[in-house]
Amino acid sequence: MAARPFQLYVLCVFIYGHKFSLGWYDRRGVIISDGYDILDNLDILVNVILQLTTHMTTYQLGHDRSVRLLEGHSYYQFEYPSFLVSMGAAGDPRLWKTEGPPIWSSLSLLGRGTATWRAVSAENKPKKKEVVILKTLWRSQTRESESHVYGHIKSPLPGVAELNLGDDVCIPVAREAHARFTIGTLRFLILDDNTGVPDDPVLHSLALKTVGRVLFP
Repeated sequence: MAARPFQLYVLCVFIYGHKFSLGWYDRRGVIISDGYDILDNLDILVNVILQLTTHMTTYQLGHDRSVRLLEGHSYYQFEYPSFLVSMGAAGDPRLWKTEGPPIWSSLSLLGRGTATWRAVSAENKPKKKEVVILKTLWRSQTRESESHVYGHIKSPLPGVAELNLGDDVCIPVAREAHARFTIGTLRFLILDDNTGVPDDPVLHSLALKTVGRVLFP
């Protein structure tokens, strides 16, 4: 997930001996299917490979639906591609365009999956583009969100970044127009798995005004 930006989950195929299984990886663990005999279920294996390599879209393969490649960009170009990012908060239509590779990205499979990006406002304004640091992460619902923590800071403090905006990412689910996007929701929508996720983390996005300020002035 660290190799492909804005990836929410990863699908894979395990082949061991004369059997194969399908795997699902997300930030809260791994789900492995039952084993299938290759000779007895060759049609299933061929269909799975075709789906993964040819028929499925990038979003079906795990790409965040609130993010899309900038028009004319691809994963296979020489320069690092740019993305248009929606904060995903209810009633917030603003878009941000990333510039260059992530400043930092978590390499761990489990955990918060934090990534930070330099970005500019995608709005067509004649004035100078607003520059921010975009940050995405899976936060624990048992703790106060990072954007709320920033909200408690009433005046700028030396060495502390200033918040532009931030909130939990929301998506429409059933009759709820703005449901918080959690790992449990993701598994339910894709895998039809409603068993629940311990400490079900929610996807959180922030845009920070402070770009390149030293920590200790």
